Parts: sequence; structure tokens; C-alpha cells
Amino acid sequence: MAKQDDENDFFAIADVYGYCNELRQLACIYALELDDEEPIDDSFMDQYISIGQARKILEKYGVKDDQGHHVINMKMHERIYDEIEENVYGVSVAKLAAADQLDCWWDDKMNTMMFALPEAIRKEIEEQIINNLDIGKQAEKPKAKKRVSKKKKRPENGNEEDKG
Repeated sequence: MAKQDDENDFFAIADVYGYCNELRQLACIYALELDDEEPIDDSFMDQYISIGQARKILEKYGVKDDQGHHVINMKMHERIYDEIEENVYGVSVAKLAAADQLDCWWDDKMNTMMFALPEAIRKEIEEQIINNLDIGKQAEKPKAKKRVSKKKKRPENGNEEDKG
């Protein structure tokens, strides 16, 4: 069986809206850990990435053919999806920071935004972990058994030979 060459197999996207909507829906499902059986409302997805933003990402990687369709290969498709998903992650982290559930600051050395759990939440999580470890240790401890000591009788004169 011949190996498929994903970089050379191109396909045209006839329905740009449908393609972008499908990718942003998948990104929301996986990035936000949503139930994939439930439909996702467009207004909900718009909070994380709009159709226009997804379309701009498609335009960044795709090229237009002579009929005006965006043409991409699987590698481009993966890049488009990854960038849409990163956008969803970024917005969700920013929402957590805005709700004071994450601390955030700009790191000049790394030239990026940094996020961390607030001290109070971190301590609470650490306590829960320690408590769970303690509970686990208690459950694993075997019950102490009484030791019965069997001492050998000493021969009366101290010789082993006289035992009999």
C-alpha cells in the first residue's frame, strides 16, 4: 500500500464558514474539555474565537486557487487547527486571570505573559494533596501483629548435649 504524502495532497475549502466553524468548535471541545455530544452555541464560541479570527488564520496558511477557494494540505490544516486551539486556550487563561483565579504578569526576560495559581489556591491544593497522601498512607499501613516470642529452654548445666 502506498504511503499518503500529506504535504503534497491539497484540497480546496468550498465552505469557509463551515470549515472555520467546525475547527473552532473542535478547539473549544478539546481546549475547554466540553462534552462533544452537546451542541455549542455560536455566541459561546465567539467568546473564545470568532469566525472572522478563524478565517484570518485560514488565510494566513492557505492559498487561493483560480476559483477563489482556499487550498491547503494536511500539514497546513494541522497548523490552522493548532493556532485556533491556542487562541481558545489563551482566552480561557485570560478569563481565569480576570476572575482572580490566576495571577499573571509580564516576564521581560522571557518576553511573554506568565501565569500562576494565587498563593491561597496553591496552599489549598497542597493541603489537599498532603491530606490525600496521609489518608493513603493510613490505608496502606498493615495492622500491627502481636509478636509471640518463643525462647529456647537452656539446658540446666549449660550444655546442649544434656538436653535429652
